[in-house]
Amino acid sequence: MFRIIAPCAFLLFYAGPTLADSACVGKMVKGKGLNGKSYPVELSSSWSDEQILLALKLDVRDAKVTRSLGPDGFGVLYEYPEAKVSIGHSVSDGVTVTLSNKGTAIIWDLGLCGS
Repeated sequence: MFRIIAPCAFLLFYAGPTLADSACVGKMVKGKGLNGKSYPVELSSSWSDEQILLALKLDVRDAKVTRSLGPDGFGVLYEYPEAKVSIGHSVSDGVTVTLSNKGTAIIWDLGLCGS
């Protein structure tokens, strides 16, 4: 019985806020460069990965996608010829997005949905 419940629980968690909590409304957060400067694109923890990528002017269909499991969540790496986007989903820390390109990085610490 445990084998049946565990994958279902993971799928509910993996679906993210769009399926698990359709009423979730996250605040909009600007990115921060490694130099501390603000980046004008605003993202939300309530968005799906695809919505986040679209806000960054990237198409999920063009990416090489690698998924990984962590101790309290999962991460997805989207690799493009010109950039890499890492989106981490953590039960304790919420959503973190990192856009890296040629030695620079911009980080969005979106937090938990609605926080």
